[in-house]
Amino acid sequence: MPMYRLAELNTEITGIGTCTEELLRPYLLPAEKIPLVPDISVAMTAALREKERRLEGSGFSADYLESMAVYRSFCEQALKREVMFFHASAVEYQGAAYLFSGPSGAGKSTHAAMWKKAFGGAAVVINDDKPLLRFFDGAGASDFSGMLTEYGESGTLTCSGGTNPVRSPADSTAVYAYGTPWDGKRHLGCNLKIRVGGIAFLEKGKTVSIRRLGWREALEKARMQCFRSETWENRQRYEMLLRRLLNTVPAYLLRCDISTRAAVTAYEAMKR
Repeated sequence: MPMYRLAELNTEITGIGTCTEELLRPYLLPAEKIPLVPDISVAMTAALREKERRLEGSGFSADYLESMAVYRSFCEQALKREVMFFHASAVEYQGAAYLFSGPSGAGKSTHAAMWKKAFGGAAVVINDDKPLLRFFDGAGASDFSGMLTEYGESGTLTCSGGTNPVRSPADSTAVYAYGTPWDGKRHLGCNLKIRVGGIAFLEKGKTVSIRRLGWREALEKARMQCFRSETWENRQRYEMLLRRLLNTVPAYLLRCDISTRAAVTAYEAMKR
């Protein structure tokens, strides 16, 4: 039975078509790495596909709806393991991940592209649309080496910009952003895990400015970038994780135009 590694969760996914299989392939576990019991199981059914069609609308292909149904089911279960979906473009630079979030059309992908233009190959797009965030407690490294191992055909992929140790449940909280197969229209992303250094909520502007958000203002904006969970219990988990995220990672309001100056301004403010 095929199994995939998503945000370091061993995930069994069955009943999917060839397009979804290809989408997931970079995250496929080799046979010798498959555990006896998965962390998460997703069984795709006609009912789940139809449910996704009702949620997304009829203007999408069957393959797209199936892939999103898989992700939705995964995200519902992952909340129980302190892993959450967050609507953002995640970019790694100098060993930290920066999340650019906002409503559709705010310019998340465009701003991420400006980081690539400003900083060249040193800036890496982890996920251009739908990264996963995972929380770790503690200052010591766990069984993981601090590098993310990619169990796909390409072998081993290390974290760009240096090591980022996984935290064990002992001391301070750390939040990590993970690449996923669901990485936006341009399919920009990679199988990386990088510690989050800051979140910027974007607004379009003719000039560039950035300011630190107050906690309540940041929470209001962050709530708009999460999917609506099916159960009351998971909605409470989501709220708890959002609050934990904003207690751990600084959040900013970035008003910007389409320029490399916007990328440099954002980085200079958030790197502190």
